[in-house]
Amino acid sequence: MRYVLDCSGAIKWFVPEALSDVALSLFQHLEAGELALVAPDSVAAELGYALRKIVLAGELTPDRSQAIVQDFVDLPITTVPV
Repeated sequence: MRYVLDCSGAIKWFVPEALSDVALSLFQHLEAGELALVAPDSVAAELGYALRKIVLAGELTPDRSQAIVQDFVDLPITTVPV
């Protein structure tokens, strides 16, 4: 099965917020190879911007933010041009 991922779903994998449990379930299925995700090619930039706001709010360190972006980029997600 294939799903479309956006930044609001992806951020929930790394930063606890409302509905993170649902997003983490999707992430577990992705890791298990049970589904495929497609995202717009801007999703990594959007994730970086969202993390920047969280860092500026003092809720996340810059180092952790950079690690999250790298972890995200390494995931098996197909991106498509917007």
